[in-house]
Amino acid sequence: MAGARILKPLYELLKKELLSNELLHADETTLEVIHEPGRETKGKSYMWLYRTSNDTNRPVVIYDYQMGRSGEHAKAFLKDWQGKYLHCDGYGGYKKLKDVTLCGCLVHAKRKFHEAFIAGQSNENAKIGENYLKKLFAIEKIADNNNYSYEERLVLRQEKSREIINEFYTWINEVSLKTLPQSLLGKAITYAINQREYLCSFLKDGRIQLSNNLAEQSIRMFVIGRDYVLDIVMCC
Repeated sequence: MAGARILKPLYELLKKELLSNELLHADETTLEVIHEPGRETKGKSYMWLYRTSNDTNRPVVIYDYQMGRSGEHAKAFLKDWQGKYLHCDGYGGYKKLKDVTLCGCLVHAKRKFHEAFIAGQSNENAKIGENYLKKLFAIEKIADNNNYSYEERLVLRQEKSREIINEFYTWINEVSLKTLPQSLLGKAITYAINQREYLCSFLKDGRIQLSNNLAEQSIRMFVIGRDYVLDIVMCC
């Protein structure tokens, strides 16, 4: 705790640098803490993660421990942020943020179609849905291989990716009428429909990534270590 107090000025500087960016990534995961005053030993806490994107050469990653998953925690942490875009994974709590464009994760959407296909490989529609989303990542690969600027990347998305997204959702509307909602394919379709506004945010700015992988990679240590319990003594 003494070390934490000494490092607090550094933390404040890092947070100031983080909040100076227009584009951020966020994620949250469960965390079990024992010996915490006023809580049951098995009480579910959360580690929140905020980090910069690839559009800066001054990367910052900050973890924020909270006792719950309410969107109010994100709202409080980002209260001084004047940014434009926040990458997240579809959790509704981030909708509490005002004047911010939420950016969905197309990897999550693609994964759901892939899981539906793996569960029943005769399910042609699951593979079709996954292939639509794979095409979007293939377009990004073209931009990566040719070192496109963010402006050039946005033009490419407007010319190529928008057409694929429109075809994908036209197909979604057709296949959803003949798919059981509770099937894995049905859940993949429902996710794509409910997240459409956020999954299409990448068409607005070339800096926006198609996935929230940066945040997931930064918070992975807590996911991997979830079987281990952190013994934290809370004190004033």
